[in-house]
Amino acid sequence: MLTIRNCESTFRFQCPKLWSELSPTASADLRHCALCDCDVFFCKTDEETIAHAKASHCIARELPDEKQLPHVYLGKPRNVPVPTPEQEVRS
Repeated sequence: MLTIRNCESTFRFQCPKLWSELSPTASADLRHCALCDCDVFFCKTDEETIAHAKASHCIARELPDEKQLPHVYLGKPRNVPVPTPEQEVRS
């Protein structure tokens, strides 16, 4: 069960760049933004998203939408997501 919802409204800062515009690194899930000189972590799971948000990293997260191609938003979360009891048990 996914707990991260509507990431667009939970970012403290939403980056104007697209994931495809960031500089690739040795890791497929890490890119570098020359605009703000920050590394951006692509999060595939809620656990990755929460861990990077707690570390104040810039993140990219795909928003699920079955009707159109996926959208990826980049930025720093405004509020650190609070894990659900189920996520705490799995940690």
